[in-house]
Amino acid sequence: MRDVASLFYSVDSAHNSHKPDGGMLLAAYTLYLPLFALLLILFLPTFQGADEPLHTSRADALTNGAIFGKPVPGGGFAGPVDNGINEISAIYAGMPFVYAEKATGERLSKERAIGWSGLQTEANLTATSIYAPTLYAPSALAIGVGKWLNLSVFDSLRLARIVNALLCFLIGWAALKRLSAGRGLAVTVLLLPMAASLSAHVTQDGLLIALSMLFVAMISSAFREKRPLRVSELIGLAVLASIIGMGKMPYALLALLIAGFSSNSGWGKYVATAVPLGATALWNLLVLSFGAGALNSLADPSAQLSLLRADPLKVFSIAWDTLSLRWGFYLSSMVGNLGWLDTPLPKLFVGATLVLLAASLVPVVIGLVGLFRARQFGGPLSAFGALTLSFGLIFGALYMTWTPVGHGIVEGVQGRYFLPLLSIFVLLADQTSNLHRSRIGLVTGRVLAAAQMAWPVLSIAITVRALVWRYYISG
Repeated sequence: MRDVASLFYSVDSAHNSHKPDGGMLLAAYTLYLPLFALLLILFLPTFQGADEPLHTSRADALTNGAIFGKPVPGGGFAGPVDNGINEISAIYAGMPFVYAEKATGERLSKERAIGWSGLQTEANLTATSIYAPTLYAPSALAIGVGKWLNLSVFDSLRLARIVNALLCFLIGWAALKRLSAGRGLAVTVLLLPMAASLSAHVTQDGLLIALSMLFVAMISSAFREKRPLRVSELIGLAVLASIIGMGKMPYALLALLIAGFSSNSGWGKYVATAVPLGATALWNLLVLSFGAGALNSLADPSAQLSLLRADPLKVFSIAWDTLSLRWGFYLSSMVGNLGWLDTPLPKLFVGATLVLLAASLVPVVIGLVGLFRARQFGGPLSAFGALTLSFGLIFGALYMTWTPVGHGIVEGVQGRYFLPLLSIFVLLADQTSNLHRSRIGLVTGRVLAAAQMAWPVLSIAITVRALVWRYYISG
């Protein structure tokens, strides 16, 4: 492996060059993501993003003063949601997974006529109240502005989508600006159809992807420059990781990267690592104390845990069976299975995109080789720990809260849940900036960068075509 790596890079501690195509990659992102997001906002009907009605209800409940969901008897949370949202939900209720149902002019006319009623119904917010309200605040603000301007519910939700997309774009741009050799992989991830879609509808998931990229970019910029993290950077990283972790618990383990990739000699990096983990743990303990548990009627965390205690080794067979049966679905839905996972993209396109993604991971291997040759083991170990533990928490949480009791595989896991974790690979790829490129490395890098810059053109065209056929064309 070291001999292969030497064909492309050699260790040069005095050399810290940026990718020659980095500026063009940033320009490609600046051009493509706003266009991609705008087209997704326009062509994806209301509430046809995965779980968008649930996320929208949580955001609207915030505008009605419900910062936290209200515990209800028997477990779970509820909150006040405007009846206008419920009316639009009813218009599109029959559309998911029913391909004959289209976003007709009649549906759109009915939707546009619905205004904010000012009357609220207590809606079930269990699935979203387990997350901290922080990342719902932008959408809630947009909805609040829509109400203040007396916009229709339709226009208010489009405004919320635009605000979410704009924030994702700006955070992603700030991350890319800080990255060097990892920029190509980051652009590839951020412009995947699924990642772009999550930025363009009302959900916190797009922000989690963008914030994860910014988090690793902040760590990497100091590590590449061979300097300790400043106090302000440690504080910023602790805050970012806390927001990410309280947004979705498994991603809190990204905080391990602070200790692993920091050259700080004092206790500050360990405090910055511990704070997000502690904040996430406290938030989830608070949620559990109010009785949150199962996310559907077939799940029972207590019963599931009892079965696993009786046969702990069953964990390994469950993991093997789940991955062997579902790995293809995880990969395809990570690239792009849009809507309610009922709008798949062509298999040939998905396969080619995965090939590009795999090629974009080559710098990760080179970066790891460079770190090991420099005897910098803390970074790779923290990356491995964050990645494996996060994966375990994703599957473990959904086995306990979503999967029917005693089921032999984990249900509910989707490829989009892994997108924030790809930021770990971006951090590793970025370390090739401290290596000097050979001639073959420069040529290969430029070919790869050209593919990374050109591929979104095809992605946008194929994604829009899939949405138009799914939602607007009969037959």
